[in-house]
Amino acid sequence: MDGRWDMETLEDALDVLSDLPQWRLPAPHWERIGPILDQMGQAFEAGDDEELRDATTQLELYGPVRANRIGTKDVDGPDPSVTERQNRLVDEIGKVVPTRSASRSRDQDGGRDDRPAG
Repeated sequence: MDGRWDMETLEDALDVLSDLPQWRLPAPHWERIGPILDQMGQAFEAGDDEELRDATTQLELYGPVRANRIGTKDVDGPDPSVTERQNRLVDEIGKVVPTRSASRSRDQDGGRDDRPAG
């Protein structure tokens, strides 16, 4: 890796990671998510876009829209170890995508940029 990230990969990872705390899944699915988060962390640390993209796709496949059968009742939210890993990844990746919150606020205010001209 040459130190330059594919921003779309990072933004996709952040989107999925940001949704994860609201997921409600069967316990066996949560057991598989921990290792995927570890894989994402290792890929990010190594600067490996492709591996991060692959791990993000795996995580998306375990999301409730795809993983839960209709009528699934025995579901839980993430346990603290999953949440801790998720938070750490959001923080680390968020440092590389600093314009994420700025672009969202511009989207919300109709694209105005209220920064003083300088």
